[in-house]
Amino acid sequence: MSTSIPLKPAAQHVATILLVAGDGDHAGLIRAIEHEGYHVERRAPREDIATAAAETRAALVLLHLGDDSDALAWCARLKQDQRFYLLPVIVMVTHNDWDDRVTALQAGADSVFSHSLETNRLLHRIDELIGGPLESEPSLILLVDADDALRNASTDALQSAGFRVAACRDPQAIFPSLDHAVPDAIVLGARCGGLSGLDLYEALKRQDGLHHVPTILLAEFPTSEERLVALRLGIDDYVAPGNPRELATRVATRVGQTRFFKRAASRDALTGVLNYRAFMDRLNHEIERASRYDLPFTLVLLDMDGFKQLNDRLGHLAGNRALQELVLFIRRQVRKSDLIARLGGDEFAVLMIEASKDAIAPKWEGLRRAFGATALPLGENGGQAHIGFSFGMASWPQDGNALERLIASADLELYRRKGEARAA
Repeated sequence: MSTSIPLKPAAQHVATILLVAGDGDHAGLIRAIEHEGYHVERRAPREDIATAAAETRAALVLLHLGDDSDALAWCARLKQDQRFYLLPVIVMVTHNDWDDRVTALQAGADSVFSHSLETNRLLHRIDELIGGPLESEPSLILLVDADDALRNASTDALQSAGFRVAACRDPQAIFPSLDHAVPDAIVLGARCGGLSGLDLYEALKRQDGLHHVPTILLAEFPTSEERLVALRLGIDDYVAPGNPRELATRVATRVGQTRFFKRAASRDALTGVLNYRAFMDRLNHEIERASRYDLPFTLVLLDMDGFKQLNDRLGHLAGNRALQELVLFIRRQVRKSDLIARLGGDEFAVLMIEASKDAIAPKWEGLRRAFGATALPLGENGGQAHIGFSFGMASWPQDGNALERLIASADLELYRRKGEARAA
């Protein structure tokens, strides 16, 4: 089976969190989750949660236990359903009682949290379990196994769990199967052509940037010493052959962890958008793509007006909230395919795919006015304040066909607009 990476960016959509909660005010929790870029669907505990998970294409279920005993029954039912056994479930308990927590884990919960816990720890765990708010095409798994029956069974299990699979029996076919794509995980059988799985693993880890890809070995280890050898060589996990559901579970865990760490390395810790390095990489990629397909894009640079004065007047925590509010506002107004980044301080960038400056300039002027007119919850005890932003933009190729020129053009327009605003 051959799998290739598309030259155009994969279509993305926002991951949905299914919040199952009874009566009560959960607005703060919903706002915090949506602030991180997720979409939240709320349902009552007595609804058919499996049906809701299917309808919403939920990436994770958040069960607020409260005083409703049905919640744990639904958790157990989800984990027993062939469609949802890989769907992460977090249970939030009302009482910090050990028995409640153990019961939730026995029902199949992936994590248990107190509903009164500081929200950032919950958000961190959500990111770990599903890899971040943006979902794109399914993860690619490289599967190499000389045993036809085991390879076919493993392929079926992984595809049923939603993965793309590049499967081959001979190591000679690995790179044609991948077609230069880097897999999200590697699964190796005990025998792969004329090599053992461990020998092939050692060779693959030195090839084409595969050294960071999690690898799972399909093998029985007669002795603990053999298991230790595999782990010391760097194998991330192993599964006994003939257990396809366990294989799919282990692969999903490893892929989720890897996505989380990749996202953490490329994201701004405060706002959750791309950081400077990741954005510059994507901007270079977009220039190459635009040159190949002759498709326009526009770079928008913006910074906040009077940000230093806001910090001086209300404190740095208020300044941090202002940055988060700006990101939340922009996320709601641009397309999911557009990229948002924090370049540093109060400076941001938005890369608008296949959009010309003439087409989007009126929209951005409207966004500027709307944000400046919005009272933001920046002060202590819910006190509100206003702050605006200024922007400049440059389109490829008319404003420049190289990274430095595009940034300089957008920067020049940004400071021209700020000067005009101060003079007005």
